[in-house]
Amino acid sequence: IEDTAITIRHFGPQYDLHGGATELMFPHHEAEIAQAEAYTGITPFVKYWMHGGMVTVKGEEMHKSLGNYWPVKAALKLYEPEVIRFFLINVQYRGPIDFAPELLDEAKRSYERLRETTRTLEAERRRAPGSGKGDRSLNASTAKALADFDAAMSDDFSTREAIAVIFDYGRAVNKSIETGAGRAALDDAAQAFRTFGEVLGILQPTAEGGDQVERLLDLIVELREEARKRKDFAAADRIRDALAAVGVVLEDSRDGVRWKRK
Repeated sequence: IEDTAITIRHFGPQYDLHGGATELMFPHHEAEIAQAEAYTGITPFVKYWMHGGMVTVKGEEMHKSLGNYWPVKAALKLYEPEVIRFFLINVQYRGPIDFAPELLDEAKRSYERLRETTRTLEAERRRAPGSGKGDRSLNASTAKALADFDAAMSDDFSTREAIAVIFDYGRAVNKSIETGAGRAALDDAAQAFRTFGEVLGILQPTAEGGDQVERLLDLIVELREEARKRKDFAAADRIRDALAAVGVVLEDSRDGVRWKRK
């Protein structure tokens, strides 16, 4: 009765969304419905219920009493917050989540592949021509990915299917980059990844001031290319090594050099 009284007091006799674990469906949440609707006479008490699956460890429910409890603070010492989020949303919210270090390691590797695609895309955008022969294919892939992503999220928040869409799209983007895509098509692709990231809370943008840093790096890379043209390879190597030391990698391609953050 306490939970029912609290929600009616703060949310009113009816509200939109109520969450909780699947184990609370009966009798806890059914009791809330019966109590609230009997008291207020307003139905339904809650318009939408979202029941999340239980967290397990190697198939066994996670409980502090069982000694298999892993606090979030402990996980954050080993993994980035975005990696943990990526791991958690790889399961549809109603399904159980099996929590284990080896599964988080796998999620970390998968997420890094996705981030590498976005880094390559950003690097290519900075030096791409206005158009390219891969534009039509990339534009079609972008439109399909956005539609498929929306369909997955509209289907009971199927985040796992949404992530599968993003990976399929990433492969299409990489293929278009290899074929040769123009700046406009690449800009649309980057915007699609931003849309995915905003919805799922992943692939977060660089910190404020990133534009100035990117322009500075473009200038440094340009100076390195000038040194190479002068055959001043010692200076070119020093620039390359210095950039690598601060986490910036230079990649040579058929259309010239591009830089990416590690």
